[in-house]
Amino acid sequence: MGFLSSGSNPKRFSILISDPVGENSRSAPPTGSHPTPDSSEARGATRVWGGAPAAGGRSIGRGVQTTGESVLTGGEVNSFDAFVTEQRLVKSLALAALEGATLAVDGEYFVSQVLGAKNKEDSSLAGGQGVREPLVHAVGGFPSSLEERVSKFVKQLDSHKIEPLFVLNGLDLVQTRPSLSGKKKQADQRTNAWNLYEKGQGEQAVLLFDEIDPFDLHLSGFGLRKFINILISLGVKFIQAPYTASAQIGYLYQERYVDAVYGTSEAFLYQSIEKVITNISSDDTIQYVVKKTVMNELGFSTHDQFVEAAIGVGCSLSGGVAFTTIEQIVAANPRTTALRAAQEITQANGSIYGPVFVTSSAPDSASVDSTPYLERFQKALASVDFQPVLKDDGKVEPYQNIGNVPNDAHEFVGQRLPDEIFFYLSKGLIGPELLDAVTSGSLLEYAPLDGGDNKEYREFLTKEQKDLKNKAFNLLIGSLHRYYQFKPITTKYWYDSSRDSKFERINPPLYTSTVPPWIRAVEANKLDSAAASVSSPTWKLLLNLENTDITIPATGSKQLVPLTKDSEILSVSILATLQTAGFISADQKLTSWGKALAKGFSDINPALLEPLIIATTLFKNGFLNSKPFTPTARNAAASTINGDVLLISRVAAHINLKHNPIGYTGPLSRTLLSYQSLISKQTQDYRLLFESIITAIFTNGQAERINRTDQQWTDLVKQLPFTNIPNVGTAIATQSYLEEVLSNGGDVNSAKSSLKPMFKQAVDVATDVHSAFELWDALFKVATEAKNTDLVKDKDYDPFDAADKWLSANRF
Repeated sequence: MGFLSSGSNPKRFSILISDPVGENSRSAPPTGSHPTPDSSEARGATRVWGGAPAAGGRSIGRGVQTTGESVLTGGEVNSFDAFVTEQRLVKSLALAALEGATLAVDGEYFVSQVLGAKNKEDSSLAGGQGVREPLVHAVGGFPSSLEERVSKFVKQLDSHKIEPLFVLNGLDLVQTRPSLSGKKKQADQRTNAWNLYEKGQGEQAVLLFDEIDPFDLHLSGFGLRKFINILISLGVKFIQAPYTASAQIGYLYQERYVDAVYGTSEAFLYQSIEKVITNISSDDTIQYVVKKTVMNELGFSTHDQFVEAAIGVGCSLSGGVAFTTIEQIVAANPRTTALRAAQEITQANGSIYGPVFVTSSAPDSASVDSTPYLERFQKALASVDFQPVLKDDGKVEPYQNIGNVPNDAHEFVGQRLPDEIFFYLSKGLIGPELLDAVTSGSLLEYAPLDGGDNKEYREFLTKEQKDLKNKAFNLLIGSLHRYYQFKPITTKYWYDSSRDSKFERINPPLYTSTVPPWIRAVEANKLDSAAASVSSPTWKLLLNLENTDITIPATGSKQLVPLTKDSEILSVSILATLQTAGFISADQKLTSWGKALAKGFSDINPALLEPLIIATTLFKNGFLNSKPFTPTARNAAASTINGDVLLISRVAAHINLKHNPIGYTGPLSRTLLSYQSLISKQTQDYRLLFESIITAIFTNGQAERINRTDQQWTDLVKQLPFTNIPNVGTAIATQSYLEEVLSNGGDVNSAKSSLKPMFKQAVDVATDVHSAFELWDALFKVATEAKNTDLVKDKDYDPFDAADKWLSANRF
């Protein structure tokens, strides 16, 4: 028998909405068991679940104590991957053996491989698509090489008629939820790297940036949404799992929707998966591991023994925490690997569960994050047995039919959401951030790339807590069980873990006053919704409000007809977003700020519409100006920048520098990165608001949702706005250009010609800087209108006026 299972002929995975949210689903309890088809007794019924979340981790045998470094992280010899390599359990095969197959690809694992390579040997990973991009931590945005790497990988598979299905992680399980302390190490590494760079030690700084963990799709400024758009643009199928990608892949493999699995070793936790491809190299060779071979090497006779050992050595389901006895064995004998220690315990006791129970029941037993290890271990086991996946009938339930789900499954899975919400998550219509916060009751704010120790960024977080993000939460929970509508949600901040702030409930509900009126406008043909398209000119609907009678006729008890066209759904969502953001009033007229924004919208390149909205919002709220951030001691570099240059460069930060796919090369600026952090967060807030609105439209039955095909969902998702977070490259290039103009006596041509040598790998740095100047022109129109209508004071407008006059004589 070859690599693929006999009789392999995978089905197409096409899911339907099960149980649309309506009143029936809203009454479903947020706690308790997820549905399961059987009523037989669950495995290990004596195991009890309860407790608090812990820091997450990745891969079998990579245990990390949250109270300090685990001995299991002392070197590669202790990881699962190193163990199977050392024992020569990794097998090789020609990629052609998978011809005609459907391959499940763990999306996060793929990204970590292609961006985690540190040398030429590692660069053969995932099709040999190059090495990591260390400076993505210094410039923000999305890795410039990732799109090409995905494209090459897909072409490599296509050459062998292999169809990939990317599977992405969804919500965090209770024990995989990240913690503020878990990201402190990365923040400290970035700070140390910046300190070196600002001392003139550029090479050492880059090396230190290179030591930081590779780009994270979930925690790196909306990288997940950009990645989904890349997959859509390449025609690649994807699904975002309700929880972990590994469990969803286990279901897909069991039900023969995929033939093979390319992913992390944690996929072996799920019984249906026997073989996992760990690498596909550029020479069309695959490397894979067979679970049975590993079990034989370790002397395990049952799958349960393997799962318990994997949890014991530390995996993400246990929060990366290892069993203390295993740590002690490894510490006493450094040549013993964690898996060998697990083998020793299993052979002596028949399983690891018994020793865990006995050891953890001792009065002085260790705990991490106040969670006893026994409880942590039991939750991890339950997460394997009962983790919900999205099934082909649209239901979210455990894929393993092993018995009743415990009534307190919310203690290890998390509080339950309607199946329809998970359906929208699977399609990319909504991301996991708000859903995680709703179910956990907590939203974590991590330090931004520049460190976030300036007063302005922290003030911004406080303001947005009460503005767009608060409104996004209110719009989302309006479609959920009443429990969620009263459940408190707090934000915790990296700079003061003891401080938290609660989101406020808005009454009457926002949805009623923002969405239905625009739907009635569509019915009454008041909107030119045909303008909607991928290039986003739908935003220009704002201009029509000045010159069109948009008065909505009263409908009484008349039920709204569900929207059917993407253009209608997008138009309503966009106008409701602008209304919620304060640019349109409740009577569908432009507010004073809406009129100012409309001035900037006139005659603008459609590609600049979204950057203009973000820039206008930051200007309106007092965060876009020519003042250095405080404390000035930390931002000394900013205080030496000409005020005109600083203001114009900050506007330029809204424009992404298009770069060749080798990673950013060029000068850095922590000063401008500080402002880019505001752009990143403001863009995320708008996307979260838009997602809440469009999701609410569907859950309220005011858009056709039952008969939409997979392709129609994909076509809609690819048009969602606020997907891209710009890097700070164009801002740095603009500053470099303007300072060269200042130093050379106003020689514009000379300053322009200096850009290419400075940014050698930029696609067209001059064009990007020119786009920044176009955005400046549009924003200056907004600022002028704001000044003329007394929206801003002279002291806030005058720096724009002065900078515009200076720029007009010094631009190209």
